[in-house]
Amino acid sequence: MSTVGPAAVTELRARLPPEADLLDAPVLGSLSEAEAGTLQIFVGGDEALFERVRPLLAELGSPVHVGPLGAGAAAKLVANLTLLGTLGLLGEALALANGLGLSREATWDVLDGTPLAGQTERRRRAVESGEYPLRFALALARKDADLVAAAATAASLELPLASGARDWFAEAEAAGWGERDYSAVLARIIGPR
Repeated sequence: MSTVGPAAVTELRARLPPEADLLDAPVLGSLSEAEAGTLQIFVGGDEALFERVRPLLAELGSPVHVGPLGAGAAAKLVANLTLLGTLGLLGEALALANGLGLSREATWDVLDGTPLAGQTERRRRAVESGEYPLRFALALARKDADLVAAAATAASLELPLASGARDWFAEAEAAGWGERDYSAVLARIIGPR
């Protein structure tokens, strides 16, 4: 159920005896979603096996069968890329607004009318206060960005936006921010005001 990428799932399958059942079922969400039983669970593997374990997985959240073994890991990387990329884009939009002299209040108003509106609303308090309560460590987000890069390379894809987001997380981690919440990358991107 960890975020490990499709290659690790393939390697695990190869190490198990042929008669062993295996599903990959990484989750989207954090501690609060786990406690509430509202995780999104991306399940890859045999559909009949998925149906057999669906009631157990449903205790944790909403399981969705996304394809053959490894597809759960792939789906999780797709979901994580959207989160990491959105944070990078929001940070850069705020940095650009600062650099162009827009007031923070005007910037929030502008961003509220864009596709980033949901993240703007969710992250505004943290950006304004400079406090990013720990939900998911930045070092783990950087690890996930590395998994996205490895999967893209394996699929012969060039994803420059994913690479840019990965760079922001790697830079923040190198600066000693690895144990902070992953959303603290916003402060790193925005920089001092």
